Amino acid sequence: MNPILTVGVTTHNERENIAGLLDRLAQLDDRRFRIVLFDDASTDGTAALVAQHPLSKKSHFKAHLAEANFGSPSIGRQFIADQAETPYVTFVDGDDLIQPDALTAVAARLAPGFDMIVTPFMNGRRREFPRFVDPQQPINSHTITRILSGIGGKIYNRDALRLHTQDSVKGRSEDVRLNMRILLGGFDRVQIIDTAPFYLIAASRKSTLSKNILLPEIAARVQNYQVLKERYGIDDTYIKNLHRNLLKVVRDDPSLTEDQRLTLRKALNDIMPFKLRTIVHLVQDVSKIGGIPGRVRNTIAAAQGRPIRHVCLSAKRDPAFAPAPDTFVADEDEAGVLAFLAACHATDTVVVTPNSVFRAFSPAIQEQLARLPLLHMASGQLAFILQDSEVLAHLDFIDSYRVSRILCLSDMDMSFHRQMGLHELTKIRLPVATRAHNGYSPETNRFVTYVGRIDFHTKGAERLVPVARLMKERGLPPLRIFTTDSLNSPDLAAFLALLAEAGLSEWVEIVYNVTDKQVLYGEASVVLLPSKKESFGNVILEAFSFGVPVIATSYAPGPAEVIRHGEDGFLLDEFSAEAVVGLLEGLSPERRLALSQAAFARHRDYSMEQYLSALESIAADAALAFPGKNRVRAFPKIRAVEYLTMQPVSAFLMRRYRVRERMFSLKVFLVERVLPWRVVKVTKWVKAKFSGKT
Repeated sequence: MNPILTVGVTTHNERENIAGLLDRLAQLDDRRFRIVLFDDASTDGTAALVAQHPLSKKSHFKAHLAEANFGSPSIGRQFIADQAETPYVTFVDGDDLIQPDALTAVAARLAPGFDMIVTPFMNGRRREFPRFVDPQQPINSHTITRILSGIGGKIYNRDALRLHTQDSVKGRSEDVRLNMRILLGGFDRVQIIDTAPFYLIAASRKSTLSKNILLPEIAARVQNYQVLKERYGIDDTYIKNLHRNLLKVVRDDPSLTEDQRLTLRKALNDIMPFKLRTIVHLVQDVSKIGGIPGRVRNTIAAAQGRPIRHVCLSAKRDPAFAPAPDTFVADEDEAGVLAFLAACHATDTVVVTPNSVFRAFSPAIQEQLARLPLLHMASGQLAFILQDSEVLAHLDFIDSYRVSRILCLSDMDMSFHRQMGLHELTKIRLPVATRAHNGYSPETNRFVTYVGRIDFHTKGAERLVPVARLMKERGLPPLRIFTTDSLNSPDLAAFLALLAEAGLSEWVEIVYNVTDKQVLYGEASVVLLPSKKESFGNVILEAFSFGVPVIATSYAPGPAEVIRHGEDGFLLDEFSAEAVVGLLEGLSPERRLALSQAAFARHRDYSMEQYLSALESIAADAALAFPGKNRVRAFPKIRAVEYLTMQPVSAFLMRRYRVRERMFSLKVFLVERVLPWRVVKVTKWVKAKFSGKT
């Protein structure tokens, strides 16, 4: 029986580990194995332990104890390859172990004709092996990282090693360079077999200091990978993983100053530039009408065929809502969502998450999303979030939620963010479907119109009642209202009651649940937007796209951003009936037509194309500058909220509801019921004294 496999051991200062490895190697059959050890001038007594071990007396064992340290395992591996008399060689580092029975089983399966055999290995308790293996095409995007990384579990053709083991670079990653040189040299007959692992690594030895990152070596490796990429039709998986790991080293290295960190990160990004491939748009429920879900649906549809793929990731979906292209629903297929996100890389995928939608997803999905650059879309103005959202009460989320950049919809909202200490801001214009022709005509567009939900607190819908009353008194055409009778109109019943009280129920025309834009705006002369809070106002752009001017409040950020007062609409400091109706009565047909033309021209500034181009540019910059971790707060720290959450419940109740006084009064009440009448008079006096009565 001829020996088929040489086990090559390279070691340096492994006194604590070498004996255990030699004990295991001694169990190998000398008829099938040869063992060659190269000690790189150890100074801790490793060489003496090798010489004293019983294995050193065996004929199939050979050791070379170098007199000078070369500082690189490549010298030892070259020696081992030159000394090997078997067709195959496997390497073991001196601080690792082998499983003799598993290695014997692998050796029994070795057949001639391969340059590299890849088997599983154990990294601590984790078994390392490609998840997808194609025997017909072993070198592919799923296996390339395993093929290139490390020597664990690999068996090499001796002739390939003799030609390519020598390495001129001193430093980390000798294993990767060895594997890459073998493939580049044409030794690419790779076999990947799933066996019991014979190579055992006790603990990962990945470098944790950036001083071990050699930029010229990384650049050469990237260049060589491009050759492999073209030759084997593989993707950038290996380079992406390399980039991610190196950025993590830079991020976590405590020895670096912030300037050094930025410089090294930029150098790595320059060496490994990636093109943005995917933008993921988060939404809570893609099946909802209008608002964020509607915009995301329109964006995904408009982006079909673009070089950058736009994907919708929805937390849930109404089963009655038809599935849409490039849309994932977490509630329906979380495993599929996780698989998709796992394939995304921080250099080519960016996530757009509006408001606090991030919270709608499971912890597992949040974990995958958080490793990608996050763009926080401030779709709801910050003032609204502070006053009308409970999100700031969730301190665990607020303190942990970090993004790479905040997208604001208006200058006014950006200013407020800055006042609250949030500065990583970029303004973006939301899109509207552009129209080629303005069909507005003073003859056909006759109705003053409101489009939106009936909500008093934010939309200011109650302001429409006095406006309608005065319009009727002045002989203007009826007010037309398009709204919804769903839960999205929380004050509909109260609004109808106000109309009835004002005697306007029959005069005001209300139409429910219309989504056809032509019906909504095709006969509108002017659109009223009485909102008290409006982060952007999609209704403005929709109206403008039909050439319909808009009258809105001046203090809402959205209208103030879009409407040019007196040119394509009007901004009112006070949305009163007198102010609104006064404007309406002063609009001649010629003036309305001029406003319409300006409004129609304005809507082109908010085209879907400009939105996609701007978003893709912002996302590409965010991916390129991504330090490996989202670091920007999206919501401000509110001292009062933090203070209240730190107070004991009892203290809060006493302050808010005067619990102490109420409890005392209750005790007095009980005493009055059980004590004799002589005592009652005294307790009543105490009670009156306490409550401040004379």
